[in-house]
Amino acid sequence: MHDTINGAMFKEMLLFGTVSITQAQQAINDLNVFPVPDGDTGTNMSLTIQTAAQELKKIDPKTVDQAASVTASALLRGARGNSGVILSLLFRGVSKELKGCTEADGAAFAAALQEGVAAAYNAVMKPAEGTILTVSRLAAERAVNAAEEHNSVEYVIEQAIAQGEITLAQTTDMNPVLKKAGVVDAGGKGFLLILGGMLSALRGEERPELTEENAQEKADFAMLNEEDITFTFDTVFIVRKSGRSIEPFRRFLDGIGDSLVIGEDDEAFKVHVHTDIPGEALTEAQKYGTLELAKIENMRTQAQQLAETEMEQHTLLTTIPNLPCDMVPAGISAADNVVEKTGGPMPDLGDDALPHWDLCKKYNLIDFDLGVKITGAGFPVYIGKGARLQRALIQFFLDQANRELGKHIVGFDPAAAAALARYAWPGNLRQLKNTVRSATLLAAGDYITCRELPAEIVGAPASAAPSYALRDPVSEEEQIRRALAAAAGNKSQAAKLLGIDRKTLYNKLRLYGIE
Repeated sequence: MHDTINGAMFKEMLLFGTVSITQAQQAINDLNVFPVPDGDTGTNMSLTIQTAAQELKKIDPKTVDQAASVTASALLRGARGNSGVILSLLFRGVSKELKGCTEADGAAFAAALQEGVAAAYNAVMKPAEGTILTVSRLAAERAVNAAEEHNSVEYVIEQAIAQGEITLAQTTDMNPVLKKAGVVDAGGKGFLLILGGMLSALRGEERPELTEENAQEKADFAMLNEEDITFTFDTVFIVRKSGRSIEPFRRFLDGIGDSLVIGEDDEAFKVHVHTDIPGEALTEAQKYGTLELAKIENMRTQAQQLAETEMEQHTLLTTIPNLPCDMVPAGISAADNVVEKTGGPMPDLGDDALPHWDLCKKYNLIDFDLGVKITGAGFPVYIGKGARLQRALIQFFLDQANRELGKHIVGFDPAAAAALARYAWPGNLRQLKNTVRSATLLAAGDYITCRELPAEIVGAPASAAPSYALRDPVSEEEQIRRALAAAAGNKSQAAKLLGIDRKTLYNKLRLYGIE
């Protein structure tokens, strides 16, 4: 176990943390609904920390002070968006606390984490709980206590992550916006991923290499609604200091916008603010120094464009039939390979149109390899947003059956929904459609129950034994994925289906790299 770290180890920890968040940036984007649902937190945090990684790769830091200082300086100048600026502030505090240190032990690193939290809270004009601020604060508090138990950097980070995960799960109930969306805080999740990567470096794990696909800037703004935007322009700029106090400027910016965060070092300060008058903000900024960089984005235009894109994807993914596709594994029997349209004439696809499975692959909604592993062939496993797609397909077939049969079934009760999720569908969508139609016809109440489902579906092996006493990691991972799909990505509900508590589930998700 690493009790202390030097400059070289800090560098490796930061590089590993960069890989961890970059590989998961899209999963974090999918969580991003606060303070603005613009789906770019993962992208912004990833690109921000990549600037520090690039600078660290150029040097061989002799001390932990040097490594932390280079990191903080690069992060400030490369910070993107609200989450990127806050991330830079967390590391600015770390650098401040480690100043003059050749090495750092557990107590020093814990104190550095606390100083980072203080820097972030001081820079955010109106701190909101249930965010990265809360997660980092409670993680740092636990780190300090952990250092008293065992003065080891590795132990301190391990305990900070454990507390952070508990806090992250609670952010849903702390923040009304997160509660409405049923998600945890995206920034808090990103921060824990970075800490997790740093811990992996300390444990001597091999750092994965980033591919161009991993590193590209690609955010998902599916949840962005124009009515959720108070101010139009996302405004970020850097000013080289003139020596004048920026407190009056801070008050000025607070009066013309929201989501205000200001990070600074000895030479410059960086501003992130949402406002309707970015020009006035930039003009006023020049009273406090030399304007070096500015970036302004119209969030309302983004909202309109992204809403249109999301609607197009939703329409395609729920109505395009299961057309033949080379990437779909062959079924076990001839019946498994029957292709059936989901009602209506064959659509007239344009030259650049994609059939159902191609779209799923393009938008990373299906894990075909996992589908083969679970079913032997045929029905693939929907992942990420695809979990929502799977439920959308079931709902699509239910709506279709209601219309055709003159019924008014609302949906499936929890037990029936769980049975559908854990069943290893052996064929394509034909069986799913017929199962839903038959159950709709037989249902006597508002909801379809297990009584209306075929015996082989209801009697399928459970996703997990109540004790969760599994010995085979492969089947355990598969069952967790099915439970998450059945619970619409809600981890609390998935834990109940699996018969475990949320903390155990979060540990399993980290173990198998499930986002």
